[in-house]
Order: sequence, then C-alpha cells, then structure tokens
Amino acid sequence: MIEDIVKRVQDFLDEYSFRDAVFVVATSGGSDSVCLLHALSSIRNNNGFTLYAVHVNHMIRGEEADRDEASVRKLCRKLDIPCFVKKADVPKFREENNISSLEEAARIVRYNYLHDIAEKHNAVVLTGHNKDDNVETVLMHIIRGCGINGLTGLSAVSDVQTQNGPVKVARPLLTTGKAETDAYCKEAGLEPCFDSTNDSTEYTRNKIRREIIPLLETINPDVKTAVLRLAQIARDEQQYINQNSERIVEYLDVLEDSIVIMRRNFDMLHPYAKKELVRMAIKALTGNVQDIENKHIDDMIKLADGPSGKKLDLPNGLEWLVEYQRLVLRISNSTEEEENYFETQLLFPGETSFPQGRIHAEIADLDNCNLSKDPNKAYLDLELIQDLYIRPRQAGDVFIPFGSSRPKKVARFLMDEHVSKTERQNICVLCNNNDIVWLIGKRVNDNYKITNSTKLVLKLTYLPL
Repeated sequence: MIEDIVKRVQDFLDEYSFRDAVFVVATSGGSDSVCLLHALSSIRNNNGFTLYAVHVNHMIRGEEADRDEASVRKLCRKLDIPCFVKKADVPKFREENNISSLEEAARIVRYNYLHDIAEKHNAVVLTGHNKDDNVETVLMHIIRGCGINGLTGLSAVSDVQTQNGPVKVARPLLTTGKAETDAYCKEAGLEPCFDSTNDSTEYTRNKIRREIIPLLETINPDVKTAVLRLAQIARDEQQYINQNSERIVEYLDVLEDSIVIMRRNFDMLHPYAKKELVRMAIKALTGNVQDIENKHIDDMIKLADGPSGKKLDLPNGLEWLVEYQRLVLRISNSTEEEENYFETQLLFPGETSFPQGRIHAEIADLDNCNLSKDPNKAYLDLELIQDLYIRPRQAGDVFIPFGSSRPKKVARFLMDEHVSKTERQNICVLCNNNDIVWLIGKRVNDNYKITNSTKLVLKLTYLPL
C-alpha cells in the first residue's frame, strides 16, 4: 500500500509540475493528512520541493485537540519537517462573526491561517482530501440543491478564497480512499489521531458518511463509484461551458465596487446562460461563489425578469438590484448616496421631472436648431439615441467629454472643472443604455455630439430646482 500511494502522489506532482514547489501541508493528525505528509517526506529528496506542515488547534475538543497538536508536532520532528501551529478559539470566533455552523467557522479560521503561511513562503497548500470526501461533498451539494458546478465536487487543484485572500490548494489523494490511507498508516507504523466528533451525526458531513451513504449502498453497493462518475461528467460539461462562455462575459461591466449587466443583454440570453452570467458576476466581484446556492441564482434571475426597483439580499453581504436599464450586483453598503439612488426614464419629446430639477426635450432639424453654449442645454444626434434615463452619478462613472477623444472619469472631470464638492453631490447623468451621454448641466459625451451628417437633433434643456 505504501508503494502504491507514494506513486500516486509522485504522479500527481508530475502531472501538475509541482516537483520543485514549496508545499504547506494541512495536517490535522488524522490518517489522511498523516499519510500525505509521510508520503511526501519519502520522496522529497528525489524531487527538490520544500515541505512545511500546518496544524490548527480549534480549541473545540479540549484535551483531545491538545493531543492532536502534540501528535503532529512529534511526527514533524520525526520527519524533520518545520511545523507551524495556531491555537484558535473557534467557538468564540463563530459567535463574534455570527457564523451559522461550528464546522464553517473552523474551516474559515483554518484556511485563513493556511493562506498566511502559504503567502509568506510563496507556497501551494496541500490537503489530505480523499476519494470518500469527494463523494460526501457531491452528495452534500445535491442535498442543498446545487447546479452543474456543485456536482463537480472537489477539484484536484483550485484557488480557494479566504478572508485574507486567495490561496492555491492541491489535493493529491483524491484518487485514494479512506480505507487505503488507514492501511498506509498501519503499514508504515504511523499513529494517526482519531477525532471523536467524526462519530457524531450532529454534523452534516458525518450524517452523510455514517447514515446516508450506507443506506444508498443497500440500493447500489457501488454508489460511491457512481457518484464520482457523475462528478466527472459534470466537470467535463462545466469545462465545456467555461470554454464557451467568452461570448457572454463581455456583458459584465466591472466597476470599482459593483458589477453591472444591461437588462436588454440579459433578457435575450438562454436561461442557462443567464445562470452562468450571474455566477461570473459573483465570482468577478468576490473571487468565488461560496455560500451561493442554486436557489439564490434562481431568485436573482426571477427578480431580473420582473419590474424595476426591486432588491435581493444575498449571502456574504451581496445585493442584487433590478433597475430600469441595469442589473447591479454590489457589496451591501447603506450609505446615503446609495439610498438616494433613482432611475427616471426621459420622455422625448416632452418634459421629465427628477429630484434635482426638470429636463425639457424637443426634436428639431439641424437647420432649424439654434445652438447655444449654455451648459444647461445639450444637443444630441437623435439617430444615436435608443432609450434615455436619468440617474445620480456614481463612483467609477466614465464618459468622453465633448472635444476630447479619450474617456475620463466623471469624478476627475468635475475636479478639473473646479466643481465644488457640494455641487458634485447633486450632479446627475443622462444615460443611453450604459453610456453617459450628458453630464447634466456640464458636458455632452463627444460620441453623441451633432455633426454635419446629423439629420435630427434632440435638444435638451435642464431646469434645475
């Protein structure tokens, strides 16, 4: 068994070009992590990689947790591997951060520490996740109501987002079962620790391992293989979807603290493409889709198909807003500026009122249009206009000022024009889809100016309060 598992680990390192890497091995003291650490130790001289072990004492199991810590320290001394240990009061951390489960709180603390050590040593984190863990993960995702991505299970190599930043995590034992790591430790004379909480069905994963899987095996004795086959099929399909998602990723407008999708683009997508685009938006904003379940994605799409002015609160402090022209995903922030946000469709011809004043719109021939340099008047080429709406200016807004050929941030333009902070707070913009066509009362977008080829002019007059 030792020779077989060592070969699998070596093959894994070769496949992912890890032979000369720096590794931080998450070492709980259980048979999986002990097996992995020992196997790596036996081949490090033939490869050139550097090994560190990391252990987190979660301070949940009292003397048993202290025993695990001592066992890991002893093993690392025997194998001559530097060991980093952190004591963390996870129950206190869970309470202070209002985390739903002790399992999740422990995971957050553990991965934060793994990130910090890996970042310090420019290392890849290795975990002892095995084949049985992968089966349990897929089943857990199914029970929670996942999509295709959730069916893929654990990846051999992935970037994991922690509270302290992303970290690369590799899992060399995903083709190895729990019984095999137990046999490895016994054959190698190792003494892994046993976590008594693994017997408790209070935790979801344990309940799946000890009750659900045995029940499924009465129906199909080879159910674990069937689940892993499903995961592989899902991975293949997800890979195909990812490779063909370039067409829709251009619909994401990434701003400083939010993601914007124009509703007209979203509405024409296939339902599945909508789900993929929403997932892309979440990942682009937060770095991952952790805690976002399929029902959240469905709720976002359902809201997007309805009337404007709606908002959905999502896990991890995210908000999904449905506006007249746009769908906005942002990190929740209840500042006064955001609470005062509005969108008002501009009537043309006609007159439109909004909190800062009124805009009178009329359509005229170029020959019959008397042009004025009054900043409260704007003249736009009507053929370039589709659907106009007024909104407050926002962080990250960009336009091409009249007379320029280069985009400029609205905030920078206003500062360069010496507009006072008080006045800046009340300035609104007129938008054509996602383009700012007029910084109201200040400057027109050069792309919408009238030219000699203009036939009809949209003449706008701003009447401030």
